Parts: sequence; C-alpha cells; structure tokens
Amino acid sequence: VSPVLKYRLYNFGLKDYSGNLDDQKGNENQVLFSFNFGYQSWLSDHFSMDFFRGLALAYESHNTYKVLSQYDGNTGLYSYVWDRHSYSGVRFALTAGIKIGIGQ
Repeated sequence: VSPVLKYRLYNFGLKDYSGNLDDQKGNENQVLFSFNFGYQSWLSDHFSMDFFRGLALAYESHNTYKVLSQYDGNTGLYSYVWDRHSYSGVRFALTAGIKIGIGQ
C-alpha cells in the first residue's frame, strides 16, 4: 500500500500567428491524492519492479484562451480579442503503472 500526493503546475504560452494580438499565457494546476496497491518483485539483488493500481481523488483547474473575432458592420472590419476559458473541478481517477527500483 502506497499513499501518493502529487502536485503539478503547467504554464504555457499562446501565440496569435496572425499578428493581431500580443502573446497570452495559460496554465493548468493538478493535485492528485491516491492510494496505490501493488506488488514488488526483486529481480536481482539491486533491481526491483513494482506493479500497482490505485484509486485517486484529483482536483484540476486550467485557464486557456482562444482568439475570438468580431465583425463590425458599421466599419466592415474585424476586431480580435483573447477569449478566456476556465475550468476547475474534482474527479475520481484510476491509476496504474510500473515503478523500477535500483539499489539494495
């Protein structure tokens, strides 16, 4: 049995290749708490492999943007803005994997 607490922060840049808008920054946050259950097998004196599965409670939030164009009928021109999209929520997740151990 192995409890796991994991935090990740991803920052990324968004670019408008048409050149109408300045660059924008987005991000994603993740917090994951899980209990993993598995089996550890020592294949030699200095090498092991862990096989595990688990159930996790995860929180994630992200902010991203897309380019929104709006047509102005009076001028006949388009204007461009960054349209922000945000999400945050809690979900259940299943975990599975293999860990490799080197040591004594």
